[in-house]
Amino acid sequence: VTILDDFDVPVSGQSVAFENPTAGDTVSDTQTGLAGVAGGSRDLSLTAQAVFAGGSQAQAEINLATSPGNFQLTNSIRIDSIVSIGWDANDAGLNSDLSAFTGLALEGVENDLSTTYKITVTTNGGGSASLTLSPGAAFAGNLDFSFASFVGSANLADIDSIVLEIDGARGADVIIDRLVAVPEPTT
Repeated sequence: VTILDDFDVPVSGQSVAFENPTAGDTVSDTQTGLAGVAGGSRDLSLTAQAVFAGGSQAQAEINLATSPGNFQLTNSIRIDSIVSIGWDANDAGLNSDLSAFTGLALEGVENDLSTTYKITVTTNGGGSASLTLSPGAAFAGNLDFSFASFVGSANLADIDSIVLEIDGARGADVIIDRLVAVPEPTT
């Protein structure tokens, strides 16, 4: 496999969070100069979809003391959020050839409540393709996003961006160890 992001940089971590947001609020952070990350940069954003009375908190973090070497989403019971993680070489475009790979995979995924994962790849000229997986509650394992199952049209020989959207339910906790490109099987 080819590791696109194993969520172990930056050393100081990356985090977006809010407390008592309004539905539709978004917080974002972009980190650049990340060795070992596709395109050398990572965009991280968190959007409150629905907020319920009584106070709410949500946090998405990468490589912090509470999540060393992985991505973690924590929603309180009073918030439903979407996290977006993007790789696009800080808006310059990845220009990555993924045509020799069968797909992408999220490895070491754990979610306690029903969670939806969507990966979208885009190419020059606006072509895009995506696949959504919903493994259900109490999931632990890998999620394989086979390019053969993607919906849409993207030139896999010239991928400019990869975006992972995680739709976490109220109270959802999610952990991901890494994003990889899965090679063609060898004979």
